[in-house]
Amino acid sequence: MKIIKNLTRLMCLSLLVFAVACSTDDEETFDAPVITITSPSSSVTEITAGEEVTFSYTVDAPGVFNTTTATIEDADGADVTTAYTASKEPGATETSFTSDNILVTIPEAYAGQTLTFTVTAVDDQNATASVSIDLDITSIPAISYTEKLLYAPTQTRDSHTFFSTNLGETISSGEVVASTASSADVDFGYYYFSEANLGSPATYPSSVYDLSADGQGWGTLNATMFKETTLSSEEYMALSTSAALATAYADNTSDEIGTVEDLTEGQIILFSTDAGKEGGSKIGAIKVTEIYKGQSGNGYDNDAYLEIEVLVQP
Repeated sequence: MKIIKNLTRLMCLSLLVFAVACSTDDEETFDAPVITITSPSSSVTEITAGEEVTFSYTVDAPGVFNTTTATIEDADGADVTTAYTASKEPGATETSFTSDNILVTIPEAYAGQTLTFTVTAVDDQNATASVSIDLDITSIPAISYTEKLLYAPTQTRDSHTFFSTNLGETISSGEVVASTASSADVDFGYYYFSEANLGSPATYPSSVYDLSADGQGWGTLNATMFKETTLSSEEYMALSTSAALATAYADNTSDEIGTVEDLTEGQIILFSTDAGKEGGSKIGAIKVTEIYKGQSGNGYDNDAYLEIEVLVQP
């Protein structure tokens, strides 16, 4: 009888081991998700700060797609933009996923840095995959204007004495009075008092042109601010990006002034446009290339002018 009982127990144990073995063999395993970044397509991408860029990717998840997250982080791991996330619908069994077009604009503050775009995906088996690419952030190029002539003011007010950095054009006071140009666009103007000078509309001498409401009736008198510098021509040329202009202005410890007097050829002046202008304040630089006093040499006649070059943030 004991032999029969022992044989019975042995058979039951064998059946249990077989059942467990079969159960283990029946559990299907899947490869981890595979992520493909479709935009940008390069493993290291140069991106201009301030410009909109499209990111997108796909996920192949044989174990059934579950969730995904996409982030852009700086070198310290801090989020630069809001993370993109997506999850499957309840009960869904799709094994693939295609992201939306993720539209991102990197702030100018990150110019010169390397950021990281990382995509993570998880399947229903809790298998995880992650892919990253580096983003080299460059600054927005500065807008450049050359050979701009600001003519000495005249009694007829038709000389193009003023300059608009957003238009890149010279403007006469007569055009503003006639409403063919807007005073809101004007950033600074030229005048000559035994020496060459630049002034914002807010500080422009009324003895030359009275731009006030009681005078020529300009509706807006922009308060452009200037900083004098000792920058060389080579250093001026290096101010070719928005970030470089911002840094130069911030690092310059000179007082902000509304008028720059006694200009000299080759002089470099930094400026900040009025914060009330459309688009907000912009930083720029002026290079004085020529001071021509006219044929008479007195600096006042209608053929006298100040030639400048201008770099300004977009």
